[in-house]
Amino acid sequence: MEGREGAGRRHNREVLDHLRHRLTLGEPVTLLGSPYRLITEEVRREERGGQEEAVVRFGLAGDGRTFGFRIELSLMGDPSFEDPILTAETILVLLDEAVLVGRRSAPDPEGVVWVS
Repeated sequence: MEGREGAGRRHNREVLDHLRHRLTLGEPVTLLGSPYRLITEEVRREERGGQEEAVVRFGLAGDGRTFGFRIELSLMGDPSFEDPILTAETILVLLDEAVLVGRRSAPDPEGVVWVS
């Protein structure tokens, strides 16, 4: 038996695999009927402060900037771990909303504009 922590990490890997499948690198994708086309540069897992996050770096067709989006994945002890509500589809909805109406940071040292 893999235990709770192993199950949580497996769930997070599955979410990222589904997200990578939906956001094919380099292929323009339209999310939820939005007017923009997102071109994915990278989908990865990152650990920050003991928290696992999904990180998506992308461009928008017709816009030369690179954008980034990060969201916390399910954690041990998090109520969503027992009944995971964070799925690839949920992340796509949140990403779509962030791009359409979210706040944008000033470009970071790498030139990435983070949306939230």
